[in-house]
Amino acid sequence: LLEAGCTLIALDATARPRVTAWPTNNPPDVIVFDVTEGEGAASYPVYYYTSLEALPYGGVQNFIYKCDRLVMKKIPRGSFTMGWLDIGVRQMTLSKDFYMGVYEVTQGHWWRVTGGIPSGIVADPQTRMARPVTNLSYNDLRGATNSTPAVDWPTTGSTINPGQAFLNRLRDKTGFGMIDLPTDAQWEYACRAGTRTTFNSGDFAATAGGTVNEWLNPLGRYRYNGGWNGVTLPDYATCPPSQATHVVGSYAPNAWGLYDMHGNVR
Repeated sequence: LLEAGCTLIALDATARPRVTAWPTNNPPDVIVFDVTEGEGAASYPVYYYTSLEALPYGGVQNFIYKCDRLVMKKIPRGSFTMGWLDIGVRQMTLSKDFYMGVYEVTQGHWWRVTGGIPSGIVADPQTRMARPVTNLSYNDLRGATNSTPAVDWPTTGSTINPGQAFLNRLRDKTGFGMIDLPTDAQWEYACRAGTRTTFNSGDFAATAGGTVNEWLNPLGRYRYNGGWNGVTLPDYATCPPSQATHVVGSYAPNAWGLYDMHGNVR
């Protein structure tokens, strides 16, 4: 069996479709869920691409991927040392490849899938939809945990409650029944992208520090490059862009093409 993807471009009378096929045991590097049609859509189209560079409309930095389409990047299986020396480490093995969101779910994505936006940081109305969705509850994501039978991730695995929660809507309309939150191991493995340095840029001189950090500045949002100052939490509705979450993808990605793994939302 093959999964086929078709890319069309109309230039002149000689234009022809280009078809690429992948074996089902080795799917492509990128899957995109198109949620443009919103909460009323019966289903969401799913697109496959060979790489992030192959995405149309100029690539992953186009706002269409920050508001209307969810981009998922394949992360290869492997082993790694989880944790850090001062808090303890352990060897972990992820036995299967998995797909990780290139960006955090944004206010635009959330609005498309659910029809609403939780009360969160507005910052700049012009770019609000491309900033991470905030102020979410577990129920918003996966449904109530006090249902019968009880569903409580990760104890009960990928099972979620039926209903209008974000993940349930996304599963139903894409046909992908395993869309979920990453486990601790999956998240750290994806964040590190093969590195063992303090930050995932791979610079061995990088240190965490407690003030302005030249290595962290290009990688994520934090107190000393415009994030929350750690003292007075700004009002969500009037928070200026200089103290808010940033537009997703504003910092450098790691080696696997994932953005904001070192921070954007507190």
